[in-house]
Amino acid sequence: MAYNFKSDGEKRIFEFLKKRMIRFTYEKPILIKDSLDNKMQIWHPDFYLDDFNIVIEYFGMADKNEYTRAMKRKQAIYHKERVDFISVYPDMIKDKDFEKILWDKIRNILIAKLKRLKSHRDVYFRSQEMKQRRTLNEERKPAGDDWGLE
Repeated sequence: MAYNFKSDGEKRIFEFLKKRMIRFTYEKPILIKDSLDNKMQIWHPDFYLDDFNIVIEYFGMADKNEYTRAMKRKQAIYHKERVDFISVYPDMIKDKDFEKILWDKIRNILIAKLKRLKSHRDVYFRSQEMKQRRTLNEERKPAGDDWGLE
């Protein structure tokens, strides 16, 4: 599939994802609640990592005031709506360790997701154990006579 990237930065991100064989959708439409306007909107993040539910946005003009305001607003909404996202900037793209930096960011989000899942799993199993204990305690109570009296 041929892509028409809007910048060299997006092309570098694409090359990284392709090299790592990470499945993605370029500019995938996602539904976002714009909590600042309290409206639902469709956004098209630069990259959506299909298997990881992570968004990557390349902010190539972060040095321009108007663009910076829009960028910060978008980041705030992603954060408030609990969207796992990675912001990439031109300085990051130029770094000789760009691929390691981006991989570490993806990895850190995945580790955090696993910790959340483990926490949910632990809470679930603790609640199941408590439920079993209550059931056992109720079974141990004296049954009383046939009239329901003890």
